Amino acid sequence: MSRRGRERAYGCSLILRNVSRTTRADDLRYMAERFGRVRDVYIPVDYMTRLPRGIAFVEYTDPKDAEDAIYGLDRKVFDGRELSVQFAMEGRKRPEDAARARFDFAILVSPGRGAEPDPTHPAGAHPRGGAILALTGPGAGAILGPL
Repeated sequence: MSRRGRERAYGCSLILRNVSRTTRADDLRYMAERFGRVRDVYIPVDYMTRLPRGIAFVEYTDPKDAEDAIYGLDRKVFDGRELSVQFAMEGRKRPEDAARARFDFAILVSPGRGAEPDPTHPAGAHPRGGAILALTGPGAGAILGPL
């Protein structure tokens, strides 16, 4: 992708925070189209609960329309919630991008249940006294760093 293409995507995509869980994408599209032509509206859901995460992304075809929408929608009450609207730092993520960053599970067992910290484990003992028994999946290596 050319540098110009990245700037265009960065300048056109907005993130709306504090979106009600009952808000539908069609409702947001209707509201956002007052400021210009909307390319896409996306309301992410939590992977585990399948409930909306309280944020939404609106992508405009023209950066000027996106800027107008920020001034027109930021701090506006919509569906009973005060929205916070800003330019999104990145474009919308595809499902395969999210799958790469995810890890399957981590099991923390407290010492009271018979598990001892594993000194050979790269992350060592968990700071709360338990032992990390398993981290699996493609994102497991990234999770071990901050522990």
